[in-house]
Amino acid sequence: MDPGTPTADIRIGYARCSSLTQELQSQLDALAGHGIPRDKIFSEKISTRVRVRPQFEAALTCAREIKAHAPHCRVIFTVYEMKRLGRDAAELTGKETRSCAPRLTGGHTRCTPARLTP
Repeated sequence: MDPGTPTADIRIGYARCSSLTQELQSQLDALAGHGIPRDKIFSEKISTRVRVRPQFEAALTCAREIKAHAPHCRVIFTVYEMKRLGRDAAELTGKETRSCAPRLTGGHTRCTPARLTP
């Protein structure tokens, strides 16, 4: 087997809503329904206007730690909808470039938002 071939996919989920009155449960259920363990789903109620999102950063830290300990595995960062990460394409592109690419190294790490479908 080629040592560069990933042996497993490890998914990390992120759920977010903008206000305390909105619910997260449907996002959490959808992420869990796609095989992401509850302990690997990070969630928070915080506006996209807030630049530092503690649970988002915790999810990225988790992904980095997994990749460091299991470089042969692919780490897939999954969100329910792209708008959970940012308000527009420019913000999403900047967040991916700034948060994922420089720190999640190792060939098979993917930090691309993808909408889950039933």
